[in-house]
Amino acid sequence: MVWPAPASAEDKASRSSSKHSPEALDIRRPLMPNPTCSKGARGIRRYVLASLLILASVAWADAQDQRPLLGVRRTDVDVTRDMTLDVALPRGYVLSGRIVTNDLMAVIGSAVVARSGDLAFTGGVIPSVSAGGLTASYRIVLPAGSYRLYFQQQVFDLEDDEGAVLTVISDLDRTIEVSGDRSLDIAPPAPPRTITLSGRITSAGGFPTKGLLMFHSLDGSVFAQAPFDRSYRAKLVPGTYVVMASVGDAEEYISVFRLEELTLSASGTRDFRLPRAIELSGRVLQASGRPVAPSKVSAIAAADMANHPSDDLPPCAGRSLTPLRITFAEALIPRESTTGAYRLWLPPGTYWLNAVVELDAEGALIFPFLQRSLMADARQDFTMPTLPPFVVLSGRITDEHGQPVARASVTAFTDMLTSTPNATFSASTETDENGRYRLRLLSGAQYRVEVCPPISSPLPPGFRVRRFSPF
Repeated sequence: MVWPAPASAEDKASRSSSKHSPEALDIRRPLMPNPTCSKGARGIRRYVLASLLILASVAWADAQDQRPLLGVRRTDVDVTRDMTLDVALPRGYVLSGRIVTNDLMAVIGSAVVARSGDLAFTGGVIPSVSAGGLTASYRIVLPAGSYRLYFQQQVFDLEDDEGAVLTVISDLDRTIEVSGDRSLDIAPPAPPRTITLSGRITSAGGFPTKGLLMFHSLDGSVFAQAPFDRSYRAKLVPGTYVVMASVGDAEEYISVFRLEELTLSASGTRDFRLPRAIELSGRVLQASGRPVAPSKVSAIAAADMANHPSDDLPPCAGRSLTPLRITFAEALIPRESTTGAYRLWLPPGTYWLNAVVELDAEGALIFPFLQRSLMADARQDFTMPTLPPFVVLSGRITDEHGQPVARASVTAFTDMLTSTPNATFSASTETDENGRYRLRLLSGAQYRVEVCPPISSPLPPGFRVRRFSPF
């Protein structure tokens, strides 16, 4: 997702002295290509984009050139005192092969997806140089089972200066059985027929008319986004979509909400009107009255909680390829705040509210889980509960042969903190070169501990993502 650039100090000063309005909360333009650039500049942009995609694919290839390991989850782990938990990661099977194409640029940034029920595993398309020239391949690590194969494409129009992005997941109409390492060459589908949708953006009051539109196909196979500044232009494929909007200043607040559902069969125009916004404000405080900073306040639409990913998915079960269709808002309280005050804007409705406090570099406390109907401007303060003492969970992550696994992620979560109801705590870290880890956790029962092998994607060390099925 593309977030707006931070606002200037002058913008923030003017906002803080006036009532919330489209003018007062005029967010910065997303970081998109300059629409006035010349053909020469567009050529440079094409070269830069291609170079970045190739570098990302090479990084993905480097990450995948590791032992084929699967994740492990341990449940009901009581951590009420310092304890040790060692975990051995089982071996998975490798599905790999060539990407059969004469147009390498058309598949850079793409991926092969193997799906079994609600579980999906992805393998990025990896470019390489051989005696025959540029080639492409893929590699997926997955457990034994029956899988349906899909191809995820990023459809780029490098002549388009609007900054629209289109992601398409195509069914390859092939099911395979995996019971060992397997080689399978894949011919990617032809690029889909695209259509263009454009129009104007207006606001019923409160939300600015600058932000990002997101188009989610109902079957989960297409995701598109297009920036707007009173008008927009999006590239899509024919189908039925849920249209959502994202507005806000990434340094202060962000709000994502549903607009409408529409079916498209050809290019055309469609205007969208942003709903009326209400303001939620308050403070996040310690019991002593001192501000809690940095922290964050979030609101998730109660009606959308059913769309939130289930925690019952198998461990490390694939990465989400498209954002979730959830109406939510969040406000950030910076470290330098002396009041713990926040403000956010969202459409009228019923929401689950909570505050998120980073207790250290690895752990976060979420409290409370409060449901509230918000139909007009309202205030909600949050007071940190009394916390149990910290304890240490440590151990060593290895493969089945006892060899250490470096850069494995170890995450622990519980909603059963000692003497602290209506709160959750989670913490995450990575193993060192000897496979060892150390987590500071709040004392609690029934921790769920999930260990995942190094992520096979071009992400820097220390950066982790939840890996949910895109379907």
